[in-house]
Amino acid sequence: MIGLFYFSLIAMIMCLGKENSIPNILSANLLTYTGRISYGIYVFHPIVFIYIENIFPIVNVFLEFILSLFFVYLVATLSYYLFEKRFLDMKEKLVRV
Repeated sequence: MIGLFYFSLIAMIMCLGKENSIPNILSANLLTYTGRISYGIYVFHPIVFIYIENIFPIVNVFLEFILSLFFVYLVATLSYYLFEKRFLDMKEKLVRV
């Protein structure tokens, strides 16, 4: 669903006919942020989706998806800043180009 959302957003902007719309989309803050925490989204989304489905018995699928998406971003953000960023900082110090 997330991939379909971003694909639709990019297609919509491209159809508007604005020049240089792709670089503008790719530099958008939300996409940049999503790229930064994308590994956490990839790792944690199945777990979060299952917990949301079991903890909150919501009948509305759209509401359940929005709630799951919020918690996936939250967990991925916490994972990035509390865990991943430390290793990424170490990598920059240890690897010489």
